[in-house]
Amino acid sequence: HRTDAVINLVQSTRSQVVFVLTGDCGYRNAPEYQAFENIASASKGEIFQLNEKNTVGPIVRYIAVLVGSRQVSLFYGINLPPTAPYSAIYAIPVDTCLQKL
Repeated sequence: HRTDAVINLVQSTRSQVVFVLTGDCGYRNAPEYQAFENIASASKGEIFQLNEKNTVGPIVRYIAVLVGSRQVSLFYGINLPPTAPYSAIYAIPVDTCLQKL
């Protein structure tokens, strides 16, 4: 079942899935819609059901803030003047999933 494969992938990568659905065709009890709910639930994501075009902008801005707030600081350093009596080298291990530093 594809939904199970998606859930396994999402959980193994610790990803969060947010769905933005437009229109409401009255299919919230359909298996296809249940797949959206299961994936969002398993990934601690959300489903936004947009029924009016004027709600797209605020939802997209909210999602941008939501994603931006999940950034994590790996290291914080203080710039010392060039005449400082010491220097340091720090190793920060990362894996291939890192997209931005």
